[in-house]
Amino acid sequence: MNAGERRTLVLEGRGSAGFGWFATVDDPAVASVASDGTVERAGHQPGTSGGRDEVLVVTGIAPGETFMRCTLTRPWDHKQSIARREYRIVVT
Repeated sequence: MNAGERRTLVLEGRGSAGFGWFATVDDPAVASVASDGTVERAGHQPGTSGGRDEVLVVTGIAPGETFMRCTLTRPWDHKQSIARREYRIVVT
């Protein structure tokens, strides 16, 4: 991605079970990540639970490379996660 560019990442939500995605970048001088709420999951049946996915926005700040690490945990228990994702971010 380019410096100043923003990209959106949608991760499967589990908010109805109390879980949320928490993301960090190893080098915040290269990129940043922020939550941008939730969106309705495609094909979700109205009236059933678990139909929202979480949106993260990654912004390139300066040329370099870093990793973004995402964990699906409950806010009160960051030591136990039920899913993890890792992304390599290259900013030019």
